[in-house]
Amino acid sequence: MGLVHDFGIIENFSGKMCEYKGYTPEKFSCISIHDDFILLLVEEFQSIPTINPCCGNNLKGELWQGLCYYGVTLIPWNVLSEFIDIFQQENNDVYKPVIYLMKKAYTEKKYVIHYGI
Repeated sequence: MGLVHDFGIIENFSGKMCEYKGYTPEKFSCISIHDDFILLLVEEFQSIPTINPCCGNNLKGELWQGLCYYGVTLIPWNVLSEFIDIFQQENNDVYKPVIYLMKKAYTEKKYVIHYGI
């Protein structure tokens, strides 16, 4: 499929960063968005607080801004509306699956996991 970014909902967030370091998109029923479409928005995401579980210690990860382009990002439910707004402003059908996923996670107060390219 080429260069893609995967997004999935973490059903039961444990808070243990070591559980989210590996690449396991099937575990979170991830959907994929081609890199070309994420690349268009990556700068707009840079002001949104997220967590990089691959950095820092195994308990808290490292506070991050935006998406970890080449690794894993954990997106807390309370900032999902900022991502949703950015995706919706593009008015492109390619973002509909990720918008739906993020709205569902926001409503259920669940984290979203992002796997970069």
